[in-house]
Amino acid sequence: MKTKLILAVLALSGLAVHAAELTADEIVAKANQAFYYAGKDGKSEVKMSLSDGRARELVILRRNAEKGLDQSFMSISKALPMCVK
Repeated sequence: MKTKLILAVLALSGLAVHAAELTADEIVAKANQAFYYAGKDGKSEVKMSLSDGRARELVILRRNAEKGLDQSFMSISKALPMCVK
């Protein structure tokens, strides 16, 4: 099942190469690149409910490096909680 999913991701992302010529590590590396590094920089709004009833709202920003596979993440609280201990 996992192998079929990886091959499907490769085929759909345009990274499919003759699978018989690739090692398992190469297939996983290409699948990770297609999944984690697709697209441009990103922004997500997050609403988080904690188990003790408190809630947090955050904005998470992702910036991709110009070259390579590095990414930077930053989280910004939309509202500070009334009491932070």
